[in-house]
Amino acid sequence: MTEYKINVYKIWWEDELESFYVGSTKNTLSKRMSRHRADCRAGGVQRLYQVMREKGINSYQYVLLGWSMVSSFDEQRMIEQSYISRLNPTLNSRKAFCSEDERKASQRAWKANNYQENQEEMKQARKDYYTEHKEQEAEYNKKYNREHKEETAENWKRYYDENQVRLKAKAMEYHEVHKEERNLNYKEWHHKTKENRVCICGGKYDYGLLSKRKRHYGTPKHIAFVNAIVERLRG
Repeated sequence: MTEYKINVYKIWWEDELESFYVGSTKNTLSKRMSRHRADCRAGGVQRLYQVMREKGINSYQYVLLGWSMVSSFDEQRMIEQSYISRLNPTLNSRKAFCSEDERKASQRAWKANNYQENQEEMKQARKDYYTEHKEQEAEYNKKYNREHKEETAENWKRYYDENQVRLKAKAMEYHEVHKEERNLNYKEWHHKTKENRVCICGGKYDYGLLSKRKRHYGTPKHIAFVNAIVERLRG
């Protein structure tokens, strides 16, 4: 594997020594500084470029901190990160190198923050997309569930077995939190669907609920009426 030389450098200002930046490059320092100035002019948003524009794009100083031979970009970043960890520069916006676990944790944190800041727009975007593609989504879900029926059932069963205590606790918590709301919704629904019907026996029952209808059919009044009809038919 071919190795190449990298230079680790520091950028700072004489009037504010505590503010500085650490970087690395496989090019010469003068060429790298030229690139920094070009990125600054292009509107770079990193802290380094913000300070460069405040203090003057050519007012900074730079110095070589060290050099090393590396065989990959990851190795270059690891060496740069070792300098950053030792010197704690104030103008580096992010780590030069991080492990896979650190990278994933950083992504999770970013997604969480991004969701908190933009959750309403994201919800509306999902709602708009579903509204525009409702039939396609329904067809896709139907097809997927049909083709993966056993797999989906097995995955859900395994998930439930592994998390049933947490799921039951969550369901109970939800029930308690929304108990009054559910009761109110039920009362509103029952009021809308309620339809008092007069039975042939003369009694009344709520036609909107099957349980009320069956309960009425078991009342003495209704049973007596039915028995009377049967007796007349026999006689």
